[in-house]
Amino acid sequence: MWWETAILGLVQGLTEFLPISSSGHLLLLQKFTNLSDFGLAFDAFLHLGTLLAVLIYFRKDIFSLFTGLFDKNDKLNKKVLLIILLSIMPAGLVGFLAKDFISNDLRLPGLVLFNLVFWALIMWWADNYIEKKQNQLIDLSELNWKQGLIIGLAQVLSLLPGTSRSGITITAGLFQSLSRSLAARFSFIMSIPLIAAAGLLNLIELIKQPEEFIILNISIGFLTSFISGYFAIAWFLKILTNKNLKIFVWYRLILGFILFIFNYLV
Repeated sequence: MWWETAILGLVQGLTEFLPISSSGHLLLLQKFTNLSDFGLAFDAFLHLGTLLAVLIYFRKDIFSLFTGLFDKNDKLNKKVLLIILLSIMPAGLVGFLAKDFISNDLRLPGLVLFNLVFWALIMWWADNYIEKKQNQLIDLSELNWKQGLIIGLAQVLSLLPGTSRSGITITAGLFQSLSRSLAARFSFIMSIPLIAAAGLLNLIELIKQPEEFIILNISIGFLTSFISGYFAIAWFLKILTNKNLKIFVWYRLILGFILFIFNYLV
């Protein structure tokens, strides 16, 4: 049904960029709904929807980074682009080598709950840390290789269900003295190759095993993931200009409590 594709697109768009864990929300959806599996084509277009959202929102940054490649005097943008590429390599490599193990063996309710709550508490710690930090980095040009690599290594943990890719990279960024806004911006920009890779892998699998799909389902899923993803980025960055991450910490803790009740007590 069309409303199911809209819900899945909404969840994809919001949880891709907000630090609230897609795995936790999918687990909750499975408990309260009987959503259909719309196949690889649908999954691929959900990722392409969120990819389009981040590309459009950060179009100026992306344009500067890539034009810097062709300007021999623009060493700054070259450095930033190389740091971004370095930061995605650890998670990209581990994800490629352990894709089946992660998908088939790690999606356990207990593990999702643990990661949902544990990394929420670490996020709280990081948020308090940056609150007291006086010399915060506020621009991408201030990043160095070590900071990019540490954030990239932290991103490997996002492969554990319940962790949240944006959550763990923003947390690592805060511990590396990035301001909240810069940590979020770097997290979103470094997500571009990984989101693109996820969509591409699904499309490759689709080519290997063609399936019938409904254009309406794909269209609704794509549009809702794009729209929700775009507004999630805009809203989150606006929140971080004046507020902290505590609201997302509390959200994760409450979600974990609800999942615990319905998985183990009901």
